[in-house]
Amino acid sequence: MKRTIETVPFYMPVDIYINMWMQSLLRRHRWWLLLLLSLIVALSFLTSDMIYVAIILGFAAIPTIMIFLFVMRLSHPHTHMLLRERVAHIDDGGIALRYTHGERYHFPWEYVTGYKITRTYIMLYMADGEAPVFLPFSAFGDEQEYIDIEKRVLRILAV
Repeated sequence: MKRTIETVPFYMPVDIYINMWMQSLLRRHRWWLLLLLSLIVALSFLTSDMIYVAIILGFAAIPTIMIFLFVMRLSHPHTHMLLRERVAHIDDGGIALRYTHGERYHFPWEYVTGYKITRTYIMLYMADGEAPVFLPFSAFGDEQEYIDIEKRVLRILAV
């Protein structure tokens, strides 16, 4: 295994970011959605006008709230860590991210608390509420570097 791996410049595609954000939102606020749905069902037994309220909520209020929450999330300080172009330097000490505008972040391997490995990317979840580190397969020079990173992540998190 190489001592240091440097990726080509990459960024997180917006569709992956939106999918990650929606899963997080639904996981954290599923009780509110369940409460709203239960309230609509309970009130629909009292009056037939609740179907109109449900349609208005479904097509007007809920999408407006979702757009507002998405814009609020985009203004979060950690969002730029995910969406801006960067280069990753990966070695035995951890992962260093260097952004094209000069900003740098270093994450020791001890900060990694979880991971998600797919055919197209590795997502490393960090401790202390830091933004996750996204490493796409296409950012590595060859397939062996990607496999080395997978093995390193699995070895470190297996301890």
